Amino acid sequence: MRLTRIIQKKRDVVKTLLKKAKERNRGPGAPKTVMNYLSCIHTHTQFCDGKSTMEEFCIAALERGYRSLGFSPHSPLPYESDWAMKQEDLAAYFGEIARLSALYGGDLEILCGLEWDAESEELPGGLSYVIGSVHSFSKNGVHFSVDY
Repeated sequence: MRLTRIIQKKRDVVKTLLKKAKERNRGPGAPKTVMNYLSCIHTHTQFCDGKSTMEEFCIAALERGYRSLGFSPHSPLPYESDWAMKQEDLAAYFGEIARLSALYGGDLEILCGLEWDAESEELPGGLSYVIGSVHSFSKNGVHFSVDY
């Protein structure tokens, strides 16, 4: 029963945020565009080198009137890295996508992606999209970052 109240409270907050975002995007100061569809598909969360949680991203997107949000953590690498997702975190990542889709899916389309590094090994199934990237390379068994 307590969980049901918590979920309902979150849904009420989401509805309030959506109402405010719609008012902001329809008023006299709203942008004059042919299509007003806000989306972002390149985000990094606590699953890789980001700081915010996926749910914090969802709430921020709803506050700003976004209609879709894609998550794209750096794909797991075959060696230790301080910026890529760890292979053992993939299941938790997919689980969080499912949880957030169930919670916010009626108001915000949640997309499951990965920023796939050229040195990553096996592309998992179940993705909505993939962003290709080269953040590192290896030579003679030594790994070099191209970002820093």
